Amino acid sequence: MKQYYQFMLRGIISDSQGLQTKANIDEFEEDLHEMLEVYFGYMRSWIEMLQQLPQASHSLKNLLEEEWNFTKVITPYIRGGEAQSGKLFCDIAGMLLRSTGDFLDTGLQKSCDEFWESADGSTALDEIRRSVIETSRSLKELFHEARERASKALGFAKMLRKDLEIAADFILTSGVPCILQALKHRNYVKVHIPGLDELQVFVPCGLMEQRLTILQLLNAAAGKECSKEPDEIPEDEAYLLMSKHGAGDVPAEASWALWDGTVVKLVPQMETADTLKAMKVENMLLIVMQSGHLVAQRKAFQQSMGELLTLRREQTSSQPLIAKALEQLKNEALNLCNKINSAIDRVEYMFTSEFEAEVEESESVTLQQYYREAMIQGYNFAFEYHKEVVRLMSGEFRQRIGERYIAFARKWMNYVLTKCESGRGTRPRWATQGFDFLQAIEPVFISALPEDDFLSLQALMNECIGHVIGKPHSPVTGLYLAPRNSPRPVKVPRCHSDPPNPSLFIPNTEGASVHENDRLSSVAAELHFRSLSRHSSPTEDREEPSYPKADPTAATRRSWELRNFICQSKDTDACQNPMEIVHRAIRSFEEKRYAALRQRNVIGQVCSTPKSYDNIMHVGLRKVTFKWQRGNKIGEGQYGKVYTCINVDTGELMAMKEIRFQPNDHKTIKETADELKIFEGIKHPNLVRYFGVELHREEMYIFMEYCDEGTLEEVSRLGLQEHVIRLYCKQITTAINVLHEHGIVHRDIKGANIFLTSSGLIKLGDFGCSVKLKNNAHTMPGEVNSTLGTAAYMAPEVITRAKGEGHGRAADIWSLGCVLIEMVTGKRPWHEYEHNFQIMYKVGMGHKPPIPEKLSTEGKDFLAHCLESEPKCRPTASVLLDHPFVKVCTDEE
Repeated sequence: MKQYYQFMLRGIISDSQGLQTKANIDEFEEDLHEMLEVYFGYMRSWIEMLQQLPQASHSLKNLLEEEWNFTKVITPYIRGGEAQSGKLFCDIAGMLLRSTGDFLDTGLQKSCDEFWESADGSTALDEIRRSVIETSRSLKELFHEARERASKALGFAKMLRKDLEIAADFILTSGVPCILQALKHRNYVKVHIPGLDELQVFVPCGLMEQRLTILQLLNAAAGKECSKEPDEIPEDEAYLLMSKHGAGDVPAEASWALWDGTVVKLVPQMETADTLKAMKVENMLLIVMQSGHLVAQRKAFQQSMGELLTLRREQTSSQPLIAKALEQLKNEALNLCNKINSAIDRVEYMFTSEFEAEVEESESVTLQQYYREAMIQGYNFAFEYHKEVVRLMSGEFRQRIGERYIAFARKWMNYVLTKCESGRGTRPRWATQGFDFLQAIEPVFISALPEDDFLSLQALMNECIGHVIGKPHSPVTGLYLAPRNSPRPVKVPRCHSDPPNPSLFIPNTEGASVHENDRLSSVAAELHFRSLSRHSSPTEDREEPSYPKADPTAATRRSWELRNFICQSKDTDACQNPMEIVHRAIRSFEEKRYAALRQRNVIGQVCSTPKSYDNIMHVGLRKVTFKWQRGNKIGEGQYGKVYTCINVDTGELMAMKEIRFQPNDHKTIKETADELKIFEGIKHPNLVRYFGVELHREEMYIFMEYCDEGTLEEVSRLGLQEHVIRLYCKQITTAINVLHEHGIVHRDIKGANIFLTSSGLIKLGDFGCSVKLKNNAHTMPGEVNSTLGTAAYMAPEVITRAKGEGHGRAADIWSLGCVLIEMVTGKRPWHEYEHNFQIMYKVGMGHKPPIPEKLSTEGKDFLAHCLESEPKCRPTASVLLDHPFVKVCTDEE
């Protein structure tokens, strides 16, 4: 519109001078500026309104990014619009962080008030237990929502910093003449802009012929977005230097006039020239197009200029108004750190002060578990926030966040030592994020500590690690966090034949056996810990073996250790020919192993059914191709044990199901293979993903996706809110629909077989009872004739097998309704009956589970459709997806 306005004026006013003097373009600029302020006012009110919603984090996804991208397009054509928009969005990001802190304070105060009210007014143990459980649940939900809000706000703040902080601020310590002489000596070129004599701009000589690049740098200095730097320009040359003196400052003008080097004349766009004219530059700015190149270019320039310049701000905005707003934003981020720490302190005080005196010691142990769950959720939120907020900071703010980072690390370690039980030789799952947080400590944070603080932190960390891995009376010394730039220590596999980790030293303290120290060494090495150090070496003097530096791989290290051990042996034959001794030892070991296997009749037999054996060993399943390492056991069921597992190649955490069987047990292998074939070929966000299988003679390892937030049965014990139930129902129905479209009946849908992830997704798993249908075209009552599943969730036709027809996909819909009841009430259907025969009798006689009264009208209608007694009249999963009860938007949408 502005360009069209100028075009129309040119058609009316002939001379260009009249266009500048008589045309009322300033009033038009003022109108545009007022329009921009109105737009910003509405947007700010809109954001504040969204922040009042209970699930505000779901409403802000990509919303601010879209508005910011739109604003970057329109503000370059409005005088002063770039600085105004940058300041406004920085203020909005700060407001989001501030409102997150207020949300945390308000929710925590509400939970505390309800807790103290129930604790003071009740004496019955059941009421106290229920109060603790409900408070723990509300606190976990509070921390989860606060984490989502903070994550969204912090992500937007980091995006603003990336777009706006494209300059470094230098102070001229040696005077203008010395700077001009140094720039001329290094072949810099001065850029002269007509009408802006007080603006001093210099560029490297490599840009002298690249006028378009210089114009883009000027646009970047004015606040316009530069999409990409030209490929032909070296990365260390695409920058400009800018300084500016006052219009009436005669001495400064005379000093800058001493330049006698090369001068290039350029005329930027009118909007850019207006912005540069209004800009205030106190010292000298180094400006780039993209913030990602600022660090390298700043360091190179600073090194070339030596002591002529002093760095004032290592990363800032080229416009003072935005720079000040960014500083305020960083202060808000630091304030939220304090509020998170305060919230954790209040939760700890709430559960450990007067309340402990009112509960018996035996019951207190049980209730403390709920308290720890809430505390762990709060600490995990704080871990994530502290690690992310470090990436937002620079300069003095980075030093301040470093102090808070160290203080919070101490806080968590003291909590572990005083409130958590000692480990049992393996790393507990709750400590994973805490150790990751400790490992992420920046070396610069450690270097800034006084000597006493450093030593106390080292002692506290050693004591904490020893406590977590199970040795509270003999602290682990000599462990340190590897600096960020140093190589990570080699991870020790769980194999007794592996040599000890040379980067880990644990003294044999009094009362500790050698076996115990070996166990601690292995566990601590798995945590990737080394001795805490300011530099890349341990603080205490100790003798360590020197390994070959040419090839630092684990194989070379172990080979060198073996050769070194043999060379130091008293056996002269080994010293002369070490590999012969190795081969001899291997042959002896293999002979003993084969003898033991023959004695157990595992090997040495001639298979009488080679055809069947071939079918078993070539079941056609997807084989894993990655290296893996088993972790802790997380569950055990009818079909085997489940462990955590790490993909050594990628570091991905998985679940590994171990199924053991007798050698040549063809039936078990075939049944398991049938279950796995159901997995193959199906990939959906709401279904547990299947990675592959390893088949051995006596066991089979099945590798699946790991869902770290437990099962739906666990989180539904006290009932869920309806908006959460709607989201979960939609995802479960979607998963059932995917299975049915592939001709698969799950047959065991229940809360214990539905898993949750940290991203909020629901995943349907455990396909042990599933069956692949021969006819995928229609859902018929007689598709399946066997009776499998859990009685409380069984459909009537599964129990009665009416007229011998069996059941079909409609049985899963009945189970979906039962899961809905479980989410609403916190209990499985027919929970009042103890035996499965009682439940089967009730369902077989045509009775239905009662519909909860607190469900909405839409929820009752949805449940009534699921619990339709006649399977032929029961709607399909695809039809249920169109029901208003599940017409909600998930995070992915």
